[in-house]
Amino acid sequence: VGPGAGGAAVLSGASLSWNHTVGPTGVNRLLTVGVAVGKTPDTGLSLAVTYNGVPLNSAGIVHSNNRTDGFVQLFYLTAPATGTHPVEVTLLGGLASIEGGSVSFTGVHQTTPIRNITTTTGESATPSVTVASAPGNMVVDALVAGCNGAFSTIQPARWIRQVNCATGGGNGAQSTAPGAAPVTMGYTVPTHWWGMIGLVGVAAAPGAPG
Repeated sequence: VGPGAGGAAVLSGASLSWNHTVGPTGVNRLLTVGVAVGKTPDTGLSLAVTYNGVPLNSAGIVHSNNRTDGFVQLFYLTAPATGTHPVEVTLLGGLASIEGGSVSFTGVHQTTPIRNITTTTGESATPSVTVASAPGNMVVDALVAGCNGAFSTIQPARWIRQVNCATGGGNGAQSTAPGAAPVTMGYTVPTHWWGMIGLVGVAAAPGAPG
């Protein structure tokens, strides 16, 4: 996990960076990066993310309560370089609050690393997304939500960062859970607009090459 349980954030900026360490053991690696953006309106904004200078792929994006007040985007990269390297987030189109963090895994299928990308939006204190999965896989989510206050997760939290209450994107988080059929990822937050995206990291076949 990088940059740790607190995530990384900037109150108003066009970039964000932190270091992520991919361990030397294990094969078939996958890096995921969740980035939440808060601005009203968020029209015209877009994100680009690199790890060790290598661009990540976007798995999907969802706007808080399907509005234009903030969004969360989940990125991924197969076979990330081992060692400690920078994750660089660039926001194009303006300044905004940005919250982010990263999680990496081993044992992930390298040709089809992700599937079952699922998004939900709403206005409540209990955002959740249910993702079809299977034992042996890993479910990953990312959350964007508005308003400051206590956050908690129903699955193991990887990072949670709260920055401001000015938009529906001032707070972000990411959590993971072992695969099952299905898996519900969820949070308890101050009642406000939110958006969530979840996906399945697909397990590699036993003995698959790294």
